Amino acid sequence: MISRRSLITGMGVAAAAAATTPALAHHTAKYKNFQVARKYMPQTVRFTGYNPGTIVVDPRNHFLYLVES
Repeated sequence: MISRRSLITGMGVAAAAAATTPALAHHTAKYKNFQVARKYMPQTVRFTGYNPGTIVVDPRNHFLYLVES
């Protein structure tokens, strides 16, 4: 059974999504031809010092690493 709280929350989320959809469509159209630099595309590299499953963020160089086994 749906509670009153979840119904009101759902209506609020739906209203917020409807209000932001035109802005999102405009934003995506503006950057339609955007290309990501090759060095930022997913690739496998050697990276040590962390346990498998760890996500490492390097904000200075704009890289994100997922450590695998």
